Amino acid sequence: MKFKVGDKVRVRKDLIVGKDYDFISFVDDMERFKGKIVEIRKIIVGFGYKIKNSIYTFTDGMLEPVEPVFTKQDLRVGDRITLRNGTVEIWDGSRIGPLDYEDINDNLTNNGSLGSKLDIVKVEKPKKYKTVYEREKARKMTIKEISETLGYEIEVVDSYE
Repeated sequence: MKFKVGDKVRVRKDLIVGKDYDFISFVDDMERFKGKIVEIRKIIVGFGYKIKNSIYTFTDGMLEPVEPVFTKQDLRVGDRITLRNGTVEIWDGSRIGPLDYEDINDNLTNNGSLGSKLDIVKVEKPKKYKTVYEREKARKMTIKEISETLGYEIEVVDSYE
C-alpha cells in the first residue's frame, strides 16, 4: 500500500471504465473523481482505499501522489523568494521587497494594490537553494480547447446578469 489515511492523492485522469486496476474494476460512477484530488479515509488491507465522499474502493493503480501544497505558513527566514515581477530577495520573516507578510494570501498571491505582479512564483530553501515551490505558469487556451478539455461547450460572458 503506497498511501496512508489522511493522504491527499489524485485519481488518475487516464482511467478506463471497465478496466481492472490491481484486480479492482474502475466503474462508471467512479468517473466523476477522475483528475480530482481526494483524501484517503480508510485502508482496506490487500485491496485498496476508501476515499472521502465515495463508497467505491480505489487501488494504488488508480491513484497518484499529489505534491504537498506550499502555503504562506511554510515560509521561513532565509528562504529565497522570487516574485512575478522578477524581484528576488531573502525572506526576513516580515517582508519581501514592497510586500509585507499581511499582503500575502495563503496561496502566495498578493492581496495588495499592486496585484499579481507581486505574487510569489518561486521559493528556494537555503543550503544550495533547493526549489521547494514553483507556481505553474498559466496555460493559454482557445475557447475550443477549453470546451474540449471540459467535455462540453462554453460561452464567455462578462458577468452573470
